[in-house]
Amino acid sequence: MEINDFKPDKNLLKSYIVRYIIGITVGFISWAVPLLLIFIIYNLIDAFYIFLPFFIVIIVFLLFILIWLKMYYKSISYKITQNSIEWHRGVWFKTTSVVPFSKITNIDIIQGPIARHYKIGCLKIQTAGYSGQHASELFIVGVKNFKEVKQNLVDKIKFNIDLKESESKIKEKSTDQMILEEIIKIRKILEKK
Repeated sequence: MEINDFKPDKNLLKSYIVRYIIGITVGFISWAVPLLLIFIIYNLIDAFYIFLPFFIVIIVFLLFILIWLKMYYKSISYKITQNSIEWHRGVWFKTTSVVPFSKITNIDIIQGPIARHYKIGCLKIQTAGYSGQHASELFIVGVKNFKEVKQNLVDKIKFNIDLKESESKIKEKSTDQMILEEIIKIRKILEKK
């Protein structure tokens, strides 16, 4: 089955929210709740009112991030063309990455525990220029049928390789033909002398 234009599965947003909740639990609640309890236990109401604006700002910021996650999820799209794959994303700053099939060196499937729970995966596409770096050229995230998408990409890469090889053979034949014609011309000139 050919896959051309697609968006991430809805479970990607759910996995983003689960990671977000884990991050809030570890990064905010782990110190904010004990601090609040200390204020209450030691009757430090004045200190509580000093920190209250700080807590409100953090809560507003966390809500803002939650809204941004939904907007970012909606902005992600992929397009597989005959010669390349495109990745569009971004809320305020729109980014488009285009990776030609001729540059792709390998495609890895990545699934963490949260992604496995939601039955989604990530395809990590590496190119010749990025192979030594930790970051990949392109990630296809939140795909439910990630094995099928990978196979589709592999088929397109193989098709492009076969096409280039056949074009190369045609060029070689035409070069050989040109050399032969030139030799025949030289022979005719030499026979006239």
